[in-house]
Amino acid sequence: MSTVPSPGSGPAIGPGDRLREWEIIRFLGRGSFGTVYEARRSSWVTDHARRAIKVFDPVLSSAARAALIAEFETLSSVEHPNLLAGDDAFDITEGPHAGSVVFVMELADEDLGSRAQHSGGVPGEELAAIGAQVADGLSALHGQGRIHGDVKPENILRVGDRWTIGDFGLSTALDGSYAFTAGATIDYRPPEHAAAPAGSRMHRSADVWALGVTLHVAATLHHPFVGPDPVMRLAAAIRGDRTATTVEPAALRAVVDDACLRPEPRDRPDATAVADRLRAVAAGAGPSAAPPSWAPAAPPVGPPAPAGVVGPTVPVGAPEGQPTVPVGAPTTSWPTAAPAPPVEHRAGGGEPAARRRPPGP
Repeated sequence: MSTVPSPGSGPAIGPGDRLREWEIIRFLGRGSFGTVYEARRSSWVTDHARRAIKVFDPVLSSAARAALIAEFETLSSVEHPNLLAGDDAFDITEGPHAGSVVFVMELADEDLGSRAQHSGGVPGEELAAIGAQVADGLSALHGQGRIHGDVKPENILRVGDRWTIGDFGLSTALDGSYAFTAGATIDYRPPEHAAAPAGSRMHRSADVWALGVTLHVAATLHHPFVGPDPVMRLAAAIRGDRTATTVEPAALRAVVDDACLRPEPRDRPDATAVADRLRAVAAGAGPSAAPPSWAPAAPPVGPPAPAGVVGPTVPVGAPEGQPTVPVGAPTTSWPTAAPAPPVEHRAGGGEPAARRRPPGP
């Protein structure tokens, strides 16, 4: 029997091995804090739906375990077709993988980064339809008082005919309009994030900014800001140093440039408004159609920015290709049906991982 990577440095897990009632079918990918497999439940029902399971490296601290519990609560509690569904979570208490936590999730077919790479950029109306579903998921998440915190192509997954958001390892509860998050992938951070204390104070419109960058990257395979590495591109975002945009059609370009990527977070529309406009683009609304009057997100409420913050500064980020989350913080890997190939624009780590499973087994 061939073997595949296992959590941490423990014994290998191979096809046919069992974790509780789940039989491993094949290896899908290795994440920052665990390994993802395709699996099926032991059952006499032959057509039982397959799932992705992530076996986290053994949890060594109470803080890491609390973060895993919070991540799974988001997976399982905020029910929406465009948020990845979590089916189950359990501890392995015996055997060679004792100490590991296992998540059981929907199995995705592909991620947006792979779709863009394979197609040389996702066509505009198709991308607008995908983006509308993603914005719907964000709207549901924001409506439940949470932000995602790490929207990027690798975290946007297709499950059947639904496009969903996965990887809730950085999702955080809002306190008013703000949340404190450990650190999103640098290439998708909004400029105001650099001025936040320790880079942690984030308005929910940061998810809208990240969606705008995601749409630009998926359409063009290029980041919208100039720079040889993520930190320099963040500095360019702070300066407003944009590349010449080539997003088509013009109606989609307007959503990306004139709404999602507005420098001032209060000027960005909320996720619901973005979803509505993207649906109009997907339906074929041309550039001559009058754009909607954007409804900026509600003015932030909560504590003001700390005194002494004079202006944006560029945080010291992780090296290119390295995750920016703190050591020990969990990140759900992409549970795609096949490993995603590298995408040249990727920066900041992360692998494949939408929500609400359709009716059925």
